[in-house]
Amino acid sequence: MEKLSETQSPQGIVGIGARKQFLLGDAQTKTGKRLVICDGIKDPGNLGAIIRTADVFASDTIVILPNTTNPYAPKAIRASAGGIFNLSVVFTEKETLLPWLTNTGIRLIVTVPQGGKRIRDIDMLKPFAVVIGEEAAGVATDIIGMADELATIPMGGITGSLNAAAAAAVFLYESFRVRAESGVDTVD
Repeated sequence: MEKLSETQSPQGIVGIGARKQFLLGDAQTKTGKRLVICDGIKDPGNLGAIIRTADVFASDTIVILPNTTNPYAPKAIRASAGGIFNLSVVFTEKETLLPWLTNTGIRLIVTVPQGGKRIRDIDMLKPFAVVIGEEAAGVATDIIGMADELATIPMGGITGSLNAAAAAAVFLYESFRVRAESGVDTVD
């Protein structure tokens, strides 16, 4: 078991499976089209936490842009706590993604540290794809320029930013809360 696992204290479970290849057209619609786009997330633990959060707050699809780490890396899978197996994971290029969003009527919401609408002022009931960017560099400038809306999480303190996974959690929770209060999503 120690040879098969990268962790120091393996849990004693190993699995091998085939990974289904999802395309943008396969994006699940169980919750009204809510996608999470990961742009430049380098840390597999962060990416796994974003995937776990997307699953918990009933998102449909995780979109992985080329400059993002592998969501199937062992650390990412562990951090996703199995969430990666509940969502469609789509690998695509910006040049394919952005026209597809426009053609399907899905709004592109880009998270930015400042200068965007407060997240509570964004319509979370309409289909959207939210872009979460790499912590140091943020979302790519060309993607920001194509956004339908920019979203900012109000913050206090002097740090000035959130970890990418924490920002995703705040945004996706707000989306889930609004949808639950409107009766679109159910809370167990």
